[in-house]
Amino acid sequence: MEDNFVGVYSLALTPNLDLYESQMEAVGADMISDYQTNNPDVENAGGWAFVPGRTSINGVGSPGAFRHEWGHNSGSNHCTPGVLPYASGFDNGNGSNKTHLCGNNINFFSNPRIDDSGGVPIGDAASADNARAILEERGRVMSGYRTHLVPFDVADNGSCPLAITAGVYYIQNVASDNYLTPGNVGNQGEMIFQGATNSDNEDIWEVHSLGDGRVSIYNRNRNTTIDRFGSSNGVGNNVGVWPHNNLQGNQTWGISATVAGNYLISSTTSGNVLRVPDGMLADGDEVWQGVNDGSTNTEWRFLPAVVSPAVVNITTAGNATACSSADDGSVTAMPSGGVMPYAYEWEGGNNTPGLTGVAPGTYTVTVCRGDTCPRARERQKTRMPASD
Repeated sequence: MEDNFVGVYSLALTPNLDLYESQMEAVGADMISDYQTNNPDVENAGGWAFVPGRTSINGVGSPGAFRHEWGHNSGSNHCTPGVLPYASGFDNGNGSNKTHLCGNNINFFSNPRIDDSGGVPIGDAASADNARAILEERGRVMSGYRTHLVPFDVADNGSCPLAITAGVYYIQNVASDNYLTPGNVGNQGEMIFQGATNSDNEDIWEVHSLGDGRVSIYNRNRNTTIDRFGSSNGVGNNVGVWPHNNLQGNQTWGISATVAGNYLISSTTSGNVLRVPDGMLADGDEVWQGVNDGSTNTEWRFLPAVVSPAVVNITTAGNATACSSADDGSVTAMPSGGVMPYAYEWEGGNNTPGLTGVAPGTYTVTVCRGDTCPRARERQKTRMPASD
């Protein structure tokens, strides 16, 4: 707002560009529409505008002035062409149906594609088509005077984090860079831990909206949901996973953005936040509930995940030995599905995709999803006899 009483006065059009410059810069405005009451010391009208231009002055007592002056700013004259041959209002000659800018008796810009009540077009394609000139062609010019920037609060430090939407994520702690994982087994009542990698489907969590700002955080592989464990409200209490069955209480959470663009995960029943304990930032350390002390221990990143098939399927191929007593055969595991790269564990300790120099017999291989087999996660085993 500015103290700028000049009346509905044409000579104020140019000074207004300077007067409102800072406000236009702040919000990326393309045009100025100044509203004034009549000033008895100057000439007054219903409104004024440049043809073309980006500033107008409108009388507060003339509600139709804005659309009229905006038409002028866009490049239209009254009843004769403006910046384009067809940028003009239209009077169809019957004395009553006159469009904006040329009589203003009907609530339309000139448009040859619309007929009045008598079936007569209210425009002419060659000389009076402001629907095309103003709304289509000149509209691109009118919306291009400023670069449109979305303003943000200074307290955001330039960061405007997006709200977390329902989806599938890896959830990474900012302080430890570890990922939320359901642990070695991830069954009912198991605690939640930090994992150093996100290469396994067990580390993928589904965020489900429950309405009213509440979500559940669900692990599809384990069919369990993050739970704060009943009456466990205290700081330092563990959180764990529990069957997906209590979405009105301890399994409901709120996710809110921090100034830094990360997120807090807050219990809707205890008020505590999900955090990693001080000094416990290693792979395999626990995740607790605690107070929001403003540290990065309480902040999480939600990284969109691509869900791979949960199961590794293994086929094998063997090359026969020269004879039953020879040890020049081979056997190879050929996995598919799950998360690549794969890790291999053959009985006897070999970690390659296949064995060579083997005698006829039965060989067992475990293939893990991911590049290591650090935990007792889902694995597939197959037995392959070498051929005679």
